[in-house]
Amino acid sequence: MFYRDTWAEIDLSKVRNNIQTIRRLSGKELFAVIKANGYGCGDVELAKTAIAAGAAYLAVSSLDEALHLRRAGIDHPILVLEYMNPAALPVAKEYGVTATASSSRWVEEALAADTKGLKVHIKVDTGMNRIGFTDIAEIEAALKALSDKGLDIEGIYTHFACSDDPENTLCQLQLERFQKVLGRLGAHPFRYIHCANTDAAVHFQENVSNPVRCG
Repeated sequence: MFYRDTWAEIDLSKVRNNIQTIRRLSGKELFAVIKANGYGCGDVELAKTAIAAGAAYLAVSSLDEALHLRRAGIDHPILVLEYMNPAALPVAKEYGVTATASSSRWVEEALAADTKGLKVHIKVDTGMNRIGFTDIAEIEAALKALSDKGLDIEGIYTHFACSDDPENTLCQLQLERFQKVLGRLGAHPFRYIHCANTDAAVHFQENVSNPVRCG
């Protein structure tokens, strides 16, 4: 028996339609962000729906969230967007979870762990001011060090700070900064280059990324 007068009813057919519509309109692959238990809507159910709708990747905020999906039988690629303690990287490797490299210190600590074969995406801070590399030379050094150790540098990404406001010029500035980084790293064959979050996929046109990253 329940005594609360409100509930959330999730129509998974609408979720599936949203994903397919964004993929069609953007012409790109889609990373489905289902952090925080799918924003309270049920991460396992949303993950299965996103995969069925053609999502190339899932994204969460922590290794714990990724492992919850793995234990529920989800074997799709999963990217952890936030900081992951380098001591936990062997666990991420064991479960096939992709980590975010966000600083030179993180890279240094990661190299001390059993991480050969681990998939990694490089996070570039272009103006969000949360986590991520800000110096191109440090990114170049990180790429070399991680590659030499046998890690798979699969992707690189940034995050727009105000893509919900089409009149704000910061998105364009961030995009230009990201393009500058990509220009310097042009020799590295990144499989995924991503910057467009949900709002950017709708409000901001760019031809830099190959997937959009939507919550």
